[in-house]
Amino acid sequence: MALWVTIVSDSLYGNISDRIAENAHPIVNIITGIFDSSPDSKLLKLSRQERQQHVKILEKLQLSNVDEPHEIIFELLKFYKPYINSEDWDTLVESKTKLGIIHSDSGETDI
Repeated sequence: MALWVTIVSDSLYGNISDRIAENAHPIVNIITGIFDSSPDSKLLKLSRQERQQHVKILEKLQLSNVDEPHEIIFELLKFYKPYINSEDWDTLVESKTKLGIIHSDSGETDI
């Protein structure tokens, strides 16, 4: 079964999962770094703020048919901008842009 899934995903999707993982990895590393290096008090504050942001984004998704889902990723990433340096922000934007290109190249309507 695992071999079948691997062969099918590689042949049908042109290693799209590898491209997604490659470009999502820097995003995950940077964001987890924020939480990893934060004291408990900051973590509680970030957690509350994140929940509020997620509610707003979910409402936005429900109110409109999002043609470009990778733009929602950008909305999520903007939350972290004040907590990272400009080099990490550039990495996040670059990775998000590459994910958008992968999405466009795949011909899928949602991520």
